Amino acid sequence: MEREQVAETLSGIDILLEDIEWHAKRVRKEIDKFLEHIDKDSERLFCHLLAAEAGFSNAL
Repeated sequence: MEREQVAETLSGIDILLEDIEWHAKRVRKEIDKFLEHIDKDSERLFCHLLAAEAGFSNAL
């Protein structure tokens, strides 16, 4: 009987680990999407800053 309980416990742990792994992959995908947006926004901001700097230099 004790072996059965251990087997059930281990099976439950395996299921929990699979669930955690699935959620971790999902969270990682969301983090990657977020980082992509930050990269794109940073590039746009940098381009705007360069354009503003060029405009300011031309105005002088």
